[in-house]
Amino acid sequence: MTGPKADFWLAQTVGVLVASIGSVLLLGARRRRVGAELQVLGAASAAGLGLVDVVFALRGRIAKIYLLDAAIEGAVVVGWVRTCIRKREAPGGNRPPRA
Repeated sequence: MTGPKADFWLAQTVGVLVASIGSVLLLGARRRRVGAELQVLGAASAAGLGLVDVVFALRGRIAKIYLLDAAIEGAVVVGWVRTCIRKREAPGGNRPPRA
């Protein structure tokens, strides 16, 4: 997106992995079954991608425009965390059993 890639195979590999993660998240949403595993997958993948953007943009390895992507990924992480908290607080939510 921001110019030619030296290792195009790597860009393709990342694209396939991101598309796979997105497909699984969409399938869970469509079935209305977004359990803890999908919540972790969504938050962790967004956090990881955002962290990569920040680290490599600040090191000058990738364009600074990727910091905008990192900000969007941060918003996605916040959304997943808020959803998880709301779900745990809801009556009958997935709270841990009391001792």
